[in-house]
Amino acid sequence: MPSSGHGPTQAVLDSISLASLLYDLPSNSAADIEALFRIQFERRGPSAKAAVWASQQQDQLLFNRVRTLPSLPSPFSSTCHEKRNSLSLSLSHFFYFT
Repeated sequence: MPSSGHGPTQAVLDSISLASLLYDLPSNSAADIEALFRIQFERRGPSAKAAVWASQQQDQLLFNRVRTLPSLPSPFSSTCHEKRNSLSLSLSHFFYFT
């Protein structure tokens, strides 16, 4: 259960970043859409992970609870590509940390 309130902030930042990328999308081809989400993941991933880490630290400090995140494969790994085509990349991987 989230304890620091980072979720709404991360959602707003994700949506601003994604809107910016969609505005500049050259075409609606599968390659351009996949590139868009790759950029989104690279752009937002580090700060989203930092927000999750900060939330975990706060949770541990305030409530003496220790939680660990399940490790998720990168949505661009070869195993993920084998399971789905480039147009149906799961958005949950991109917004998991919100």
